[in-house]
Amino acid sequence: MTTLYWALTIYLLVIATLDIFTYKIKNSLILVGLLGFPPLIYLEGGLDGLKTSAFSIIICGFSLYYIWKLLYWLGIPLIGAGDIKLFMVLSMVLGIGNTFTTFYYALIFGGLSFIFILSPKVTFRMIQDFFYFLFYGIPFHKEASLKKIPYSVPIAIVTYLVLVHPNALPFTF
Repeated sequence: MTTLYWALTIYLLVIATLDIFTYKIKNSLILVGLLGFPPLIYLEGGLDGLKTSAFSIIICGFSLYYIWKLLYWLGIPLIGAGDIKLFMVLSMVLGIGNTFTTFYYALIFGGLSFIFILSPKVTFRMIQDFFYFLFYGIPFHKEASLKKIPYSVPIAIVTYLVLVHPNALPFTF
C-alpha cells in the first residue's frame, strides 16, 4: 500500500471513531481531507492525478448531494450531510466509479445493519413514514425523533473492500 492509502486508512479510522461517539463528522475533518490529500495525490499521480481528482470531486460531490437532497425530500433520512461531504473527499482518492460503488455498498451495508441492530419497531416506523409521505405529501414524524447509525463505519469498511479486495464485491460501477 502506498502513502496515500495509509493516509486514507488513518483518516477513515479517525472519522469513524469520532462518528461512533458523536454521530457527526466535523467540517474541520473534511477540510483536513480536502487540503491533505491533494499533495499526496500529486506525489503519486502528478498533475494528471490532480486534474482527475478535481473532476471526481465535481461530479461525485454534485451527484451525491442531489441524491441526498432527494432522499430528504422523500422523507427518508438515510445518510447525513457529513457523510456526503466525506464521499466528496473520498472521490479524490477513489475516482468516480469507485466512489459510486462505495456509496452503493455503504447504503446497503448501513441499511442492513440499521434493520438488524435497531429494533424492528423503529424500522417499521420509518417504512410507515415513507408511505405516509408518499400518499399525503407531508412527513409524519420529526427527523430528530428517529434513531441514527454512524454511516462512516460502513463507508470505511466498503472503502477498504473497494481498494484492497475489489473482487470481493459482486459488481462495481
